[in-house]
Amino acid sequence: IAQDLTFDEGIPWQPFSEERVGALAGQTVFIDFTAEWCLTCKANEAGILETRVVRQAMADLSVVPLKADWTRRDPVITEWMRRFQRSGVPFYVVLPANADAAPIVLPEVITTDSVINALKTAVAL
Repeated sequence: IAQDLTFDEGIPWQPFSEERVGALAGQTVFIDFTAEWCLTCKANEAGILETRVVRQAMADLSVVPLKADWTRRDPVITEWMRRFQRSGVPFYVVLPANADAAPIVLPEVITTDSVINALKTAVAL
């Protein structure tokens, strides 16, 4: 599915759900846990995630991007954050294609390099 995504104009975010994560088993997945009211989330999306270099890395590495919108405090998203000992957004996690590999949790304060390095690490696992 990743090869069918176009990153030219922006990240082709897909909505997060347990079912979607399950359907993407065997592919590298980047999940952006965010909310409309989260100013740090918006700054990270505009200043880092939606940059050409990060979009190109996602495309080159065949990463599937999911957006977990916590604006209304969705209980499934809340449970996912709890699994990773997180209580709020922003929160970013990369699920490697290799199901035996541990998810890669990024810090709240991300950089272009930290995102790209996490993606590359996930693909290499």
